[in-house]
Amino acid sequence: MAIDIKKPTKKQAESTNNSADTGKALMEWKFSEYEEYERGTVWYIMAAAIALGFLFYAVFTNNFLFALIIIIASLIILFQVNRKPDKINFKITEQGVVIGSSFHSYRDINKFWIIYNPPNSKTLYLSYKATLRPDITIPLENKNPLKVRDLLLENLEEDLTKEDESTSEQIRKFLKL
Repeated sequence: MAIDIKKPTKKQAESTNNSADTGKALMEWKFSEYEEYERGTVWYIMAAAIALGFLFYAVFTNNFLFALIIIIASLIILFQVNRKPDKINFKITEQGVVIGSSFHSYRDINKFWIIYNPPNSKTLYLSYKATLRPDITIPLENKNPLKVRDLLLENLEEDLTKEDESTSEQIRKFLKL
């Protein structure tokens, strides 16, 4: 079941407002839902050319499902670039972390790691024990990574093998998506 971190259900709102459930907030900050990029005219021309190239290929090979996927993906990207990201509240508490309106207990989180290479990357990653859940990426904004690390080390194991951003994260930044 997917959880929308922007719009809490009544039960989620009650549980995050009740500090007995989540524990005392030790540190908190707000971050943007996603990173905004400056995209020039060249970016839009290249994106349109690539989309049209894939679209022509799909029609030429009679793969209309692929053509539909290209059209839908293009529309999603167009709507996304014209939308301002929401601000999401993040809290490190005694019992776990609160991301937006959803609480994540330390029992559910396997490891954490911090990639800190300013100004390019200042990011906290949380990895869940459930293998099918994706890692969560939290921008550190202006927070001191050493303080964040010290707070999380009290309850979680740090993954010292991760030294760089994931390949998918690097590709996303390169393509400005």
